[in-house]
Amino acid sequence: MKTLNYKVSYQRKLNESYEVCTCDGGELMVHELEMIRRNNLKGLLPVEFMLADGKGQFWFAITGLQSLSNMQRTGKLNGEMMRVLFESLSKTLKSLEDFLLREESLYIDDVYFSVDGKRAYFRYMPMEMGEVTSAKEKLMNLLDDLIKTADYKDNVYITYLFSAYDTLRGENAGLNDVLNISMNREELPEEVFPAEKEVVEENEESIDQKSEHEELSDKVKVAVKERLKSKFLDWRWETKKRARSYTKTTTTAWDDDEVFISPTAPKEEQEHKTQMLRQTESERNMGVLENLEGKKEQFALDKKKLVLGKRKEFADLVVDDPSVSRVHALIEREEDGYYLEDLNSLNGTFLNGMPLELREKVRLKERDEIKIGHSRLVFRREAY
Repeated sequence: MKTLNYKVSYQRKLNESYEVCTCDGGELMVHELEMIRRNNLKGLLPVEFMLADGKGQFWFAITGLQSLSNMQRTGKLNGEMMRVLFESLSKTLKSLEDFLLREESLYIDDVYFSVDGKRAYFRYMPMEMGEVTSAKEKLMNLLDDLIKTADYKDNVYITYLFSAYDTLRGENAGLNDVLNISMNREELPEEVFPAEKEVVEENEESIDQKSEHEELSDKVKVAVKERLKSKFLDWRWETKKRARSYTKTTTTAWDDDEVFISPTAPKEEQEHKTQMLRQTESERNMGVLENLEGKKEQFALDKKKLVLGKRKEFADLVVDDPSVSRVHALIEREEDGYYLEDLNSLNGTFLNGMPLELREKVRLKERDEIKIGHSRLVFRREAY
């Protein structure tokens, strides 16, 4: 039996947003589809099925929800959201079991979060599967992808991902074991890099010396050693994962910093010599947004990616407007300019009066007007 193949696209109909999965092959499980539609199972995205050009299409309602891929791409994914994902997945799997639905039809490759960020929703495609993959294996694949693509700026988040993956690797480990992992920084195992192996060994020797000096009992010595070893569980595997996440970077015209080398001068002269300020290439080409409402504010587009929204914990550029979503739109700087993209906001993003489609990226031009909620913003290049 062949594996089910499907393609994902995104549609916006009036004020509703949909993720459309078009299936090539496979047999529809009608009774499962009706069970999902009639019972409105918690944790599953509402879905409708239709035929188009001889292929089956599942239309999942995602209006106002934020996808895990978007949150990760904008750097807003954190440990608390992953905790919500684990808890929601546990409850959803219990619902599937209660209604005699198959967990292999649950997809975890992209997850959606509620507006308040307290619930996660998953796709369920009631199709006959070729290869059966358990929810545990799918979750491990997701964690593996997140680890490979993480930027490692949030140590607690990264360590939490590694701890969850390590836990699931256990032969009899399950989702409940992952839920027992604490989000407390002090209780999470420390990260290990290749250069730290010698430090680990030195720490073990120091513990032995300290234990002998203080005449600790053998049981205490063993407990201390085991605790230390647990912190550095399978460091080779962790190093391999980190190495896979590193990518080569090249300098472009959009680099934030530019190094200027001046002729060598005596230290005393350098300290007292007046230095001339220079603008980098990125500063000379930096764009700004002008808010046409209220205080007529200006926002510098000084990052590669800026999220527009109303919640400061999620947005880089906060727009104080109740009709704006917490994660509303994204402005991303690329080599040839700035691009605007709607992030599945509830009320949509408009460019010069025209609504943007889901996942559509449009290059901004001088004096383009962006409308999010009731707020109007004008894009322009900073004049020097």
